Amino acid sequence: DLFDAWEEDEIDMDEVHEILGLRGFNATFKTANYKWVARNEDVKAILTVRDNPDKYVKSWLVAAPFLEIVKQRPFTWMETVDILLPSLEAEYTMETTGGDPENYLN
Repeated sequence: DLFDAWEEDEIDMDEVHEILGLRGFNATFKTANYKWVARNEDVKAILTVRDNPDKYVKSWLVAAPFLEIVKQRPFTWMETVDILLPSLEAEYTMETTGGDPENYLN
């Protein structure tokens, strides 16, 4: 519900984090982007970098198959996976390839 509202531009990032806080969460995995963190001095963020492109590729090739795993049973039976799958597909196949989803494993 919350992430759908955010993705549909019904609420902004500040509202997302305010609602998450009201729901009892004090940490987030993928909602805080660099610009949002920079505007909020009380926010702590961990930015990960790789020493070189080869290490990034090696790391990606370990993580990327996760998308195909969650598309299989028993994960397809889980409501949370069903809800998050469109966002995961966009993150894994579009954001990492600049809009060329067929090549997200390349």
